[in-house]
Amino acid sequence: DYIDKDNIKKYAETNNISQDEAKSILVNQLLFEGYTDTDGTKYKSVVSCLRHGCIVLFHDIHPGTLAAIPILLDYLEANNYVCLPVSEMIMTEGPAPSAGEVYRSIRSQ
Repeated sequence: DYIDKDNIKKYAETNNISQDEAKSILVNQLLFEGYTDTDGTKYKSVVSCLRHGCIVLFHDIHPGTLAAIPILLDYLEANNYVCLPVSEMIMTEGPAPSAGEVYRSIRSQ
């Protein structure tokens, strides 16, 4: 939600910049710097949270998503990350999951 159209517009108006500039700044904060949401909640950057087996979810209903994904993919490639479909990633951790089984992790992040 941090890069939705309302936040982009509000950031642009508050900082007297274009919405394109605002979107770029917000995408950079989301991906690389971290940010504080309007309710005061602090969030780490996406890249600071990357770990083996990490799944990054972006919702395509937000305009910033289209700007963020190629930037993130370029970063991942430049830093030797390997992106896999979930079905292949699961196989790197052991046997394939079985249909009908419930899998949970109680590891804290």
